[in-house]
Formats: sequence, structure tokens, C-alpha cells
Amino acid sequence: TEGPYFEVITDVMDMSRTGLLNYLTLWLKRNTYFFTWLAMSKGEGPGILMENRGFAAHPQDADAEMLAYRDRNIGQVADVAAIYHKVLETDKVSHVFAVQPMFRNSKKKRTPMEEKIESVTGMQKIGFYDAGQTYDVLVNGIKGRCRELGFEVVDLTGIFDSVTEWVFTDWCHLTNGANYILAKALVNRVKTSVFGLDLLDSDVLKDPLDAYFVDYARNARVFVGNEPADAGLHILKGYPGPNALEVDVSSGAVFPDGVPSVVLDLGATVSLSRLRIVWASQDSVPEEWWIDISTDGKTWRSWYHGKDVAIDHFDQWPGYEYYAAVEDQGRFVRYRPVQSRGNVIGLRQISLYK
Repeated sequence: TEGPYFEVITDVMDMSRTGLLNYLTLWLKRNTYFFTWLAMSKGEGPGILMENRGFAAHPQDADAEMLAYRDRNIGQVADVAAIYHKVLETDKVSHVFAVQPMFRNSKKKRTPMEEKIESVTGMQKIGFYDAGQTYDVLVNGIKGRCRELGFEVVDLTGIFDSVTEWVFTDWCHLTNGANYILAKALVNRVKTSVFGLDLLDSDVLKDPLDAYFVDYARNARVFVGNEPADAGLHILKGYPGPNALEVDVSSGAVFPDGVPSVVLDLGATVSLSRLRIVWASQDSVPEEWWIDISTDGKTWRSWYHGKDVAIDHFDQWPGYEYYAAVEDQGRFVRYRPVQSRGNVIGLRQISLYK
């Protein structure tokens, strides 16, 4: 029941277009966000991954007998996958297996953060065994066993090879943008292979994949009422920090249509499908709120309506994430609390992505 999980579970059970992608993205995020935070430093996280705390790596390389032992164990893992398949097939449960990227096997250009992570002891080896080589053997073993029995394995191990943005937060966990790409690729295969659905244009992952990592709000101009609020404002420019934008709606500010709001001008019309919002405190979370989008800043349409939302408390501050069923076009984004607790708008972050 934590955070957005509770809200999307009905969509999942109804097999709606939005449900599976939302749920899978959130599930992957839960396994990632903590690691992302740990990798931060300079007040944004402890930077614990920058220390030598990886898996124990043995100075001795594996000999032929040890490699044979490893390969036998990997064969048993592939047999377990085959058993899962047989059980699911017998119970008439449609299924797709997937193998995901691992850091040591990725051919992507390393970011400065990934270079630091890769230097941690244990990234190169797991025990006696070369980590990259071992995972290659595992992937090939599973795929080979699956081919023998005729069921599908989605190989996503090279999906980030051309990406230059930050993908890996440790040996296998991914950043939020990378999780979204992975979820989208897997869900597309489930839609076509299991449900027999045609993919919409916005379902298809488009190159360059780097575009899915861009936070359009990072360089946005921010307006409170009709006045720019960029001066000293860095809470909307990336990872939420201790500073918050707090607006007293009774202070005499002139709001368009008389409705208290914060407006972001992204500078150009872009495709939007994801929102992350972080409030200043629990008291800042409104009972009801809207996110509206516009291409001209005059004609608005509702993009998301939050009401009695189960807030995500995984982070230090209350927040919420939204994943739209299809991409929409907008240049201006307006946060509009309709029923606030008190007279203050309090925000730490608004992030917007393709």
C-alpha cells in the first residue's frame, strides 16, 4: 500500500495500458532509489558506494576446475528457469522471461559517477570469478535452455550500450530514467507477445535513448503568479534538497484567474509522459491538486488530477510520481493546489520527462 503502488494496482488487475508499465517502473524504482541516493555526495546522500565496499574479490583467478564448477551451477540455474516455464505453462499462465543489463557487461560510455562506481572493489570480480564473463555465461545458458523448450527470453543486456547518461548506480541497479526504459521495453514485449496488442506510437522506444533522461524542468523558468521566481531557486533544478519554494497565497500575489499556482516555462514544446513532484513537508501536501499543461501558456488542459493520493514516503520528503499512458505535448506546466492545508504552497522539486 506504499506510495503510488496502491493507486495503480487496480489498473494492473484490469490489464489496462497504464497499469503494467506503471507498476513495473515503480517496482524497479523501489529496488534502485536507495542505491541512487547512497551514490550521491555533497549533502545529497552519503556517497557510501564511493568507498571500497564491494563484493569480496579473491586475488586468485579461477582455474579450469573452478570454471567447470561455475558452469555446472549456471546450468542448474537455467534448469530452474525451465522448471518455472513448465509449471506456468501447465497452469496456462502466459509468461516472458527477461535478462537485464549488468554493469560489467555494458558497452556504454561510462559517466564520471559510473567510473567511480566501477573502481569499487568487487565490481570486476565476484569471488574468484570475472563478473562480466560469468554473467555472459549465465545469459547464454538461460537463453540456450529456453530455446530447447521453445519459450521466449527477452535479452535486454545491451539496451544501454549507446546511452551516454548515468544508468548504473551499482553492479545491477539502475537510475530512474534507465528503469523507465527497461520497463517500457519489457512491457512492450508483454503487450505484443502475451496480450496481442498493437503498440501505440508513444509505446515505442525511440532513439536516442538519452532523450528519456532529460529533466525538462531543470532549466525551466519558474513563475509564481505573474512574477518570475528563478532568483535563488534551485529546488526545481534536480535532486530535492533542503531548500524549498514556499509561497504564501494570501500575501497579495496576483495569480492568473485568481487561482494560486506555480508555472514552469520549459522553453519549447516537448513530449511529456512522466512527472515527479516533491513537497516541502507533509503539511504542504494538498488534499487535491492539478497538473495542467499548455503549448501557449493561455489555453490549459488537465494532465493529472491528484486527490487523496497515497504519498510516497520512500524519500526524506513526501513526493509522488506519475506515468502517463501516452506522451502529451506541452511547453508550460502548472501546479495548482485546489484544496491546500493552510495558505502556503511548498515545493522542493518538480521534474518532467519524456
